[in-house]
Amino acid sequence: RRDFQVMGLFKVLDPASFPPALQSEGLGFSSALWTQVGAQGVVKMDLKRSSGGVVLEGRLFQTARGDAATLARTYQGNDVRTVVHAFVNDVVGEFTGTKGPFGSRIVFSQPKGREIMSVGADGSQPHVLTNM
Repeated sequence: RRDFQVMGLFKVLDPASFPPALQSEGLGFSSALWTQVGAQGVVKMDLKRSSGGVVLEGRLFQTARGDAATLARTYQGNDVRTVVHAFVNDVVGEFTGTKGPFGSRIVFSQPKGREIMSVGADGSQPHVLTNM
């Protein structure tokens, strides 16, 4: 959710406003029902732990294109953050033609500061690179 909010291109709907039929559909999809709540695109994920880390099954549905997923991929990695970022990057790519920035880092200096820092593209994991 945070990745989509950070992008500024997406309006994330409040799941509490969804009717029961949408809350219980799992990885399935009904474009007619989602259109009624104002959705143009719907992202669904199923995350499972495996012996080697985590496995994410991600799907993107676009209501104007019917009930079939326009993107369906499986991602494997060591941690949840990495696989979710990879999926969101692909979703962003479906809408913009360019994959998202998540998983990359931004390097900066603080105003009037002497330290160089880096932060994840989603604003997480700040790290001081210099020690002055």
